[in-house]
Amino acid sequence: MKVKRIVLFLLSAALVVSLAGCGEAVKEYDKTPLTKLTYTQVDYNGGFTTEYLFDFENNTAIKHSFLPFDDENDRTETLAEFTDEQEKELINKLYSYGLFDIKKEYKSPPGIIDGGGWDLKIEYNDGTKKESNGSNNSPKSVFEKCAKAFYDI
Repeated sequence: MKVKRIVLFLLSAALVVSLAGCGEAVKEYDKTPLTKLTYTQVDYNGGFTTEYLFDFENNTAIKHSFLPFDDENDRTETLAEFTDEQEKELINKLYSYGLFDIKKEYKSPPGIIDGGGWDLKIEYNDGTKKESNGSNNSPKSVFEKCAKAFYDI
């Protein structure tokens, strides 16, 4: 009888540990619909820039990479075309992971003058926008979670 209790306890503990690793629950986004999400990152050492555009009206994800003053190496590619259901799933995850609640600005820590910067613009169907940017600083945890959601698209 004592062995059964120990086994039951160990199985229960294993279940709790495995469920704890499942991540955050995804909440449903029920606010103003999004039309576009643009994320731009720039490398301060040379200016190489990459822009990701998620167009929620045409359900496309586009990547644009370029160097300032170098039109020959300007590249634009369609990364994905997605369904309305995939769009909804992505937006729900971004909402759940906190992307829509990040601060307006993430300033560079003192003494850092190289590295890179980023800009995020979220456009809504009522014409409003949310913008955020950073220089050598970001909401790292939020971006890491959201990167997985973007990758799924």
